[in-house]
Amino acid sequence: SSRILLAKSYYKNGHFFSIAAITDTIGQKSSFINNFFNTYTPNDTLQGTSLFTRKSAMLFQDLFSKDSATAKTASSAIYQFTFDSADVPRIKKAVDSLHWGMRNYMDTKERLISVLGTLKDSTITPWLEKLYWKVKDTASLQNAILHALLNQKTKASFLAFKDLIVQEPPIMDESLYDYSSLR
Repeated sequence: SSRILLAKSYYKNGHFFSIAAITDTIGQKSSFINNFFNTYTPNDTLQGTSLFTRKSAMLFQDLFSKDSATAKTASSAIYQFTFDSADVPRIKKAVDSLHWGMRNYMDTKERLISVLGTLKDSTITPWLEKLYWKVKDTASLQNAILHALLNQKTKASFLAFKDLIVQEPPIMDESLYDYSSLR
């Protein structure tokens, strides 16, 4: 005899359900298994967030939550979250809204600036250029901005990088920041 795996999956109102049973191929399926697989329907009172809607609004809302556990979770999630060009306005607003009193302020701000370097939007380069002048007393943020400009890989971003380096070079230790790897 051989084993057989019976499985059925459902998606309803933001919830994913999966039922499975292992049975034998020689005998008939039990009436319980037949009845359960044929009549099972997810409870219609369950409500959830659709798997197919964007979650970035919720991430940024949680990042600025008054609940420290929620904010900490959101801060950690930024490193696993996949952003796209539709998130640019939210990312810029978040970078502007971050403050020194927040947990992991520098890491979060540097990560969001780095994310901007990977996205394609014509407003990013001028915004990063302005941000560079706002943070001119913080070398790590300046360097994050310079890396983001180079990662944009557009003519405008390369010109902005050149202008910023010439006008206001960041204070840096050469062993920590090597821009040659970003070619």
